[in-house]
Amino acid sequence: MQTLNDIPKTLLIPLWARGHATVNNIEECQDTFAAKLLLDESVDFADLDKMPLSYQSMMFHGVATRTRLFDEEIKTFIAKHDYPVIINLGCGLDYRSYRLGDHKVSWYNVDVKDTHSLRRDFLEAKENSHELIGGIDDFSWFEQIKLHPEQSLLLISEGTFMYFEETVVENFLKAFSAHFPKHQACIEVIGDQAKGKVHPSVKAVGANSPFRHGMRNPRKSIQSYLPDADIQKVQNLFDDGSKLLWWLKVLFFVNPQLKYRLGSVLVSYQQPGE
Repeated sequence: MQTLNDIPKTLLIPLWARGHATVNNIEECQDTFAAKLLLDESVDFADLDKMPLSYQSMMFHGVATRTRLFDEEIKTFIAKHDYPVIINLGCGLDYRSYRLGDHKVSWYNVDVKDTHSLRRDFLEAKENSHELIGGIDDFSWFEQIKLHPEQSLLLISEGTFMYFEETVVENFLKAFSAHFPKHQACIEVIGDQAKGKVHPSVKAVGANSPFRHGMRNPRKSIQSYLPDADIQKVQNLFDDGSKLLWWLKVLFFVNPQLKYRLGSVLVSYQQPGE
């Protein structure tokens, strides 16, 4: 069995942020798995704890806001459908299928082989939660998901698409829609001004993973990939200006559209089916 020291530090970043958000009750974030990790002496968060406090605070609020927005989309979907199926693409060590683990939901957590090895060691198996090896550039896992006519499908993806080239993202969304013509989705993308940048938290843990692409106008980009999609909502993590650094407040006051070009954006859409 692997130990917590074997976890790649980039996988710890969202857990670290959600843990602090939970402890401090930011945005009513509740991730007990992440909060417990903060107290585990075998997990080294020292590099992240050295970041400037202003960045830490903004990150805690940003991740908590992102978690809340995704959770709201998922809860609404579960409430509306009798037989919901949720695919979490690029799941990492996300605990969401446990936190929101309504018994009627079939969960599919999709990520690379090494990540699933860690999930098996640190997360208990659940009867209605399935672990699939795959990713955004590998469509073979589509075949492992068999839907019956009464089931309704939701795709979520958090913190994944921005680390791939635009053509990879476009090809995935088209292939997914071709294989699952009727579905809803809530995906996180990033603005075009962030392309090529490395997030401060990623730098802090010594990794070099820049954002591979960004969208100048997320709504238009997704619509161009999926002409039949009904873009229902575009949400920005900067919308709550009270949590921003002062210079960002000034910048967004002068040019509000920059909120969608600098940071994370959640796009919710529905594919009507054939």
